Amino acid sequence: MKWREDERIDDILTTFPENYWFDATQEYWPTSINMNKYHWTKDKCPVVYERIGLVTPRMADLIPRETLIKHHIFNLELMEKENHRIAKEIGFAPGTILVEDLGELTMAHLYVKIKQLILDIAASDEQRYPESIRKVYIVNPPTIFNLAWGLVRPLMDENTATKFAMGVPKDFIKEWDAIIGKDNLPKYLGGTLEWDPPKGGLVDKYLPKSLEKKTIGTGKEHGNLFIEQAMKKGHTFHWQIMCDKDLKFALYVKTGSSNDERKVVEGWALKEYHEDFSPWHGWHTVPEDQTLLLHIDNTGNWTARKIKYFTYIQDPNGKREKKKEEEKKEEVVKKVVETKDPKKDEPAKNEPAKKVVTPKKEASKSTRT
Repeated sequence: MKWREDERIDDILTTFPENYWFDATQEYWPTSINMNKYHWTKDKCPVVYERIGLVTPRMADLIPRETLIKHHIFNLELMEKENHRIAKEIGFAPGTILVEDLGELTMAHLYVKIKQLILDIAASDEQRYPESIRKVYIVNPPTIFNLAWGLVRPLMDENTATKFAMGVPKDFIKEWDAIIGKDNLPKYLGGTLEWDPPKGGLVDKYLPKSLEKKTIGTGKEHGNLFIEQAMKKGHTFHWQIMCDKDLKFALYVKTGSSNDERKVVEGWALKEYHEDFSPWHGWHTVPEDQTLLLHIDNTGNWTARKIKYFTYIQDPNGKREKKKEEEKKEEVVKKVVETKDPKKDEPAKNEPAKKVVTPKKEASKSTRT
């Protein structure tokens, strides 16, 4: 209960949709969990289909860990909400059935960031959602799954572990037909349901248009990068930094005309962040109109750092301002110079070309959009 209060879990169904990565996770993540549509067993138990092997491990280099964890909790809360609805209807909460297809899982999924994410999620679920699951079917488990299972199994109590069943679809087809029914079982699992989850795969298309790429040198002269942002009272400044090496950063309020005139924002003093936790996501809500300085510091390292970063702002209601990306599009449009299409201006065959007289004053002008 304290965790739910501290992390505002009761509000996550309304707050997480305002997260920068929400639309990307909903479009990308290969799961049947959806805010508008559910699947049920014959006895009205919610059933979830997921194909986690389709998720590229490199997603963990793009989306912050806490966001991926919140995405998982958001999905759990959707199912909890559905369970509560069903409990009111039938008098008890049947729990959720999960059918997890691991057919595409590879050694790459033991990437250190994914491994830590799995451990964090498994530990959290065991503590906070121990009775939410009715049964978990692990379908098409590859050899690599034994290693992943070895990481997670010690975190479970015996009651939870007994809810897991592993095998190929044909091992469960009779059981699924009796519990779920073929008309509510996807075709890729042997049913007749015309449904496939999002495809997963590459994540490059989700990189924000406002993404900046920089190389930060070393030493006092070349090892500092300052990102300045004017802020209005009550607005929240967000930043995300990606780097495959350790890095230092801090957040300041600018108090004068130069970057040296500043005071540190409480809780965001300069400190080092380990590369295993990249991308680093931070945020700060300003109590009054002020200018913030995000300071990325590489002065203490011997080698340069190649980084990617972007920033965005949320208003007091949590709505993300999309001005930067819209302004960039407008700039591109403004730079487009309208030119004549030679084919359009060509006279038709057998038709004499019309003589066009251009006034001298207008001859040097060009038309812009």
